[in-house]
Amino acid sequence: MLEVLKEAVEGKGPLHLQQVMLGFKASVIRELKATFGRQIKVQGCQVHLFRNWRKKLGEVGNLISWACAQPSFNKLNKSLHGLCYVPTDKVFEYYRALIDTKMEGICDELEQRDDLDMEEKDSTKESLNSYLDFLERNYIVRATRTGVSVPRYPPELWSQVENCLEGRPLSANANKGWHSRLKHNLPQNNTIWALLGHLVNIEAETRTIRDEHRASLNNVV
Repeated sequence: MLEVLKEAVEGKGPLHLQQVMLGFKASVIRELKATFGRQIKVQGCQVHLFRNWRKKLGEVGNLISWACAQPSFNKLNKSLHGLCYVPTDKVFEYYRALIDTKMEGICDELEQRDDLDMEEKDSTKESLNSYLDFLERNYIVRATRTGVSVPRYPPELWSQVENCLEGRPLSANANKGWHSRLKHNLPQNNTIWALLGHLVNIEAETRTIRDEHRASLNNVV
């Protein structure tokens, strides 16, 4: 599919694809880089990132309902979201600092809950550890006996530092409106070839507008 799209677009002129924003699907990222080159910068969508983290909270037991009643865990979770705005080479350091400073207070609050028995408290601790293990294995980094392991989606993929500094979008939400318009403009029961043709035409029109804009800027200078 991506190979066909690439060939169709390049038929209209050279393709200058530099950055793509996606959700967190390793197979799609691998296929994209295999098709367009490993120099392509793949940026993870912030909305998808936080959605994945919240989904995991619901999968590891009673963390979501417990988090709503525990201010200390809420603060930790919001601080973890803030790792998006930390330089990538500092993410693990900041993550460890958060865990080291916040976990003791979270566990103390949990122990003081009179409405929970010992089994429920142990279950919540296990759920919390499972959640943090998920973050480390998939998004942060994990210390091992031989050093550190590379996460499935390293910080370079989901960091928003450069996007903030450059004023670029932090998520792919704007694309949803574009997709809705695209679906509206295409006839019902269209073929994949009709879709590709429409995308190629949009790309050609976008290039024309971009080149005219650059030419006008050069004339001003």
